[in-house]
Amino acid sequence: MNVVCIVDIGSYTLPYDYNFIKEVTKYFHVEFFCSDTKYNQHYIEQIQLLDNVTVHCFNISQSVAKQSESFVGLFSAYKLLLRRRKKYLTIHFQWMPLGLFDVVFALIFFRRALFTFHNPLPHESKKLMTVFLWLMDIVTRNKVFVSSYSLKRYRQIFGIRGRHYLVCHGIMPVPPAESMPLGTRLPELKAVFWGRVTEYKGVEMLADFSHEEPLEVWGKWASNCQKHRTKFSTTTLIQDFYLSDFEIHGLFSRGLIFLLPYKQASQSGVLYTFIAETQVFVASDTGDIGDFLCSNELEDLVFQYGDQNSFRKALAYARQNFSLIKEKLIQIRSKYEWSQIADKNTILQLYSGRTRSRP
Repeated sequence: MNVVCIVDIGSYTLPYDYNFIKEVTKYFHVEFFCSDTKYNQHYIEQIQLLDNVTVHCFNISQSVAKQSESFVGLFSAYKLLLRRRKKYLTIHFQWMPLGLFDVVFALIFFRRALFTFHNPLPHESKKLMTVFLWLMDIVTRNKVFVSSYSLKRYRQIFGIRGRHYLVCHGIMPVPPAESMPLGTRLPELKAVFWGRVTEYKGVEMLADFSHEEPLEVWGKWASNCQKHRTKFSTTTLIQDFYLSDFEIHGLFSRGLIFLLPYKQASQSGVLYTFIAETQVFVASDTGDIGDFLCSNELEDLVFQYGDQNSFRKALAYARQNFSLIKEKLIQIRSKYEWSQIADKNTILQLYSGRTRSRP
């Protein structure tokens, strides 16, 4: 069996990695390079249990390693990758977090390298990172995009060189917990934010909304967002930590309306968890999230970022049509199953290079 190497060197997107690798292993053996991590480590364990997978795990993520240890882990990982590169049909990089070093590695692995762009630009990226990505665009000839919006936006910024593939994001269900919470008899219809709290996810709009009705905010806060906490109403429930699978299922069992007031985002993993778990949500007209709702005739759930009136209107629609929206999401879900997104033809095109993509 031919061998494909998939690299998520800092374990940035392990839920995505697990679901994608599960499909790839139907047709290729996968060697997966990743890092131990404080969060989502169970996904690495799940990947190790798959057939046709070899996992190379290093101490790189800053959630478990000091800076010096992370550097040693990176050196060890890329040393092994260099030594084994001729064994691989393709080396598929999921993230490029190292700036100029990524450009160097792209040149070294040029013929075998495939790069997934989850976002056209990293969220809250600085100008220097844009320069590195421009260089990456020049030296990479095989690119994958996970949403039509990301592809369109990337083309606007950089143009498109070489081959490119559109392999849309699939659903990301929350793994079952050891014990599952009991659902409420009637939906609460309460407004809740769940996810990593960062600037680009619209924390300021959430703060403004918190003064109109009680709000819950569940998820770890980024350090640069702590300054916004005092802007929230005192009635706001803030839970500043990463949630366990049991706690996430607990939220999903309550019949809530989830808020995605993103200021900027080409795509969101949270969106594909909501689709998987058929959770009702409203979202700003930003990137892939707004596109998803509009293309599936749920445009009444979309609001304009920064416009509290359209925000309230979308939230009212979600509450009034909660059951109908749930039914619609159940129907939509099958389109985003990984077996549909990453089918045999798609995987063979990615790793066998049999079909050249067209702009």
